[in-house]
Amino acid sequence: RVSSSASLLNGTILMGEGAKVDCAVARTNDGTIERVNVVTNGEQSTARATVAGMVGLNHGTIYRCTSSLPVYGATPTTQTDGNGSYTGFVGGIAAVSVAPDGTSMAAIDGCMVNAAVNGAATIKGGGIAGYATGRVSNNTFEYGITINQGGVNFKNIFAEAGAADLRAYGNGWPTTAVNPINAASPETNPNKY
Repeated sequence: RVSSSASLLNGTILMGEGAKVDCAVARTNDGTIERVNVVTNGEQSTARATVAGMVGLNHGTIYRCTSSLPVYGATPTTQTDGNGSYTGFVGGIAAVSVAPDGTSMAAIDGCMVNAAVNGAATIKGGGIAGYATGRVSNNTFEYGITINQGGVNFKNIFAEAGAADLRAYGNGWPTTAVNPINAASPETNPNKY
């Protein structure tokens, strides 16, 4: 756990061949994770995460981080905080990114994922986050969702948005798959998700 008073800055986490973790950095981030890179031994590495490339539950800030760790959720896991439970989400950076209370905003900004994010039929996933509120901005999912994944459970930036304030903009991905959210309005920035 990265506590609210903690910062994890400037580092590289190398996932060894065959490594299998739920999250490479922490199960919960309440603080700041900045310029941390999660890498594998190469494109053919068998290392993988089962929940997220970096953290399962993000309440804090994740800034300018990268992950090349593939994520595959075989069975639904639950991320729980004081606001509720979130089951069956996986993400390239965070499975769930939500504000812990009404006074702060979770943020994932300027991050890049260059690995597959996938899962079983009961899993929902996003290239950056599975479920998001708060700010998800200026991120790139270089790997992209594939045609075989379909657009119902897997999206390029986030799979599902909460009812709370969501500020998603400046995100990019290389595929032509759309990534709409349920309540898109005419004034919505077309590159927000």
